[in-house]
Amino acid sequence: VTKAMTATLAGVLVERGVLRWDTTLSQLFPELRRSMQPAYINVTIEQLLQHRGGIVADDDASEQLGEKVAAYTGPASQSRLALLPEILKEPLPGSIGEFRYSNAGYAVAAAMMERVTGVPYERLMQRHIFNPLGMLSATFDPPVSNPSNPRQPIGHLPDGTPTPGDRPPADYLGDVLRPAGADLRMNVADWSKFVRVQLGESIDGSRLVKPETLARLQLTVALSDSPSSGGYAMGWGVFNAEIVGMDPRYGRVLNHLGSDGVWLAEVNAFPDVDFSIQILANGTVDKNGTTPWSPVHSKKSDYACSTALHPSWTVDCQVLCGPHHRLQATKLHQQSNV
Repeated sequence: VTKAMTATLAGVLVERGVLRWDTTLSQLFPELRRSMQPAYINVTIEQLLQHRGGIVADDDASEQLGEKVAAYTGPASQSRLALLPEILKEPLPGSIGEFRYSNAGYAVAAAMMERVTGVPYERLMQRHIFNPLGMLSATFDPPVSNPSNPRQPIGHLPDGTPTPGDRPPADYLGDVLRPAGADLRMNVADWSKFVRVQLGESIDGSRLVKPETLARLQLTVALSDSPSSGGYAMGWGVFNAEIVGMDPRYGRVLNHLGSDGVWLAEVNAFPDVDFSIQILANGTVDKNGTTPWSPVHSKKSDYACSTALHPSWTVDCQVLCGPHHRLQATKLHQQSNV
């Protein structure tokens, strides 16, 4: 769910005049023009944030690229610019303009933001997203496991085993993919502040971006000709509530789910009715081997966190609703190794 934040950061920079939605890779990285795949020369940052820039998806990446990402040991703040030449050398798995969900594409977009500002992505996020909204808990540092504290959730492997150490098994994704979702963590209250901004509200007087920029960030590009397929905006899957069996009065649904292999986060925001549901879990599949989807994915209008959790799981569910945004929380704690 970091992608919507990364896209919003791009919107902030566009409003400040240091970036344009149609800024291309070759404009910002002329030194790579000869080495990048020719099709990437005119790819824009907007296309990258819409997953339409042709960049390889995780499953498309070559073994060599995966090894270089895993082997990178330099500073996190330099990882995108260091690995960008390798990403842009990868053969295109499809065509420019075709939707292909690409975590690497968000790393490339972040590298563009780093180039125009001269500031690492992590500091840009702190300066333009976290600080204005008072998201004090937001950090890219790994969580510190404390098994002796029964109230400290611990990430879990798919078989229910608590994760050894402080780093998830998907840590091979590396710092380069932080703009796509690797490493970012915060408490639900701070996450809710960002979601409220996506609903058009202000936090302590800050909306981060103008309404017209927010509208562009949430502008949906259809995934197919079928009206039931929904679409994708910048960092959001978008569809109508009616498609998944919900009351059509709920209108548009902005959805995203993310996981690092041992933690799960999902948000469903309903900007037309000023309402959102956010789910956090310290595991990615339940004891039946399936992801504990939200009611949107299960096509139910009644909300429940999950009914088939591992005994040692903790799920925090928060509902943000109404014009005054009263926050309601439901916690399911089964007391075993949590």
